[in-house]
Amino acid sequence: PKGYILSQFTNTENPKAHYETTGPEIEDSIHCDVFVCCIGTGGTITGAGRYLREKNPNIHIVGVEPSESPILSGGKPGP
Repeated sequence: PKGYILSQFTNTENPKAHYETTGPEIEDSIHCDVFVCCIGTGGTITGAGRYLREKNPNIHIVGVEPSESPILSGGKPGP
């Protein structure tokens, strides 16, 4: 095939990848008390957020919904 469809909205490996890579990368770089993340598929905030919460139970995790992709408020995913 010339490409792959990752199906990030339904792929359980999405948050897992961020738990195993993005979370540790953030933790190794800085100490953070607040993690602010734009929400697309939810994989980054779910995976990295879970990892960071394990390291710092008092962390505040904040999700930001882009106006172009209002999935949290019932809209359709953006481009």
